[in-house]
Amino acid sequence: MRQFWSLIVSVGLICAGLYVMYKELFVRYSGIHDRYSVVGVGVVFFGSGVVLLWFYVLGPMVLKRLARDE
Repeated sequence: MRQFWSLIVSVGLICAGLYVMYKELFVRYSGIHDRYSVVGVGVVFFGSGVVLLWFYVLGPMVLKRLARDE
């Protein structure tokens, strides 16, 4: 069950990061010019989703398969 929720959260973070980066880079709407860039926020979302996906969902699957093959 934990892997299922981690998968949902990580896919959500990846999609949110891609959406933020796409909107900021390709849509002519750039109203936020504060300390942090919107593209940076998108990269953080995307990176967090990828890390969460690897360590909580894909990593254990790969380790189980490697242990089974040996």
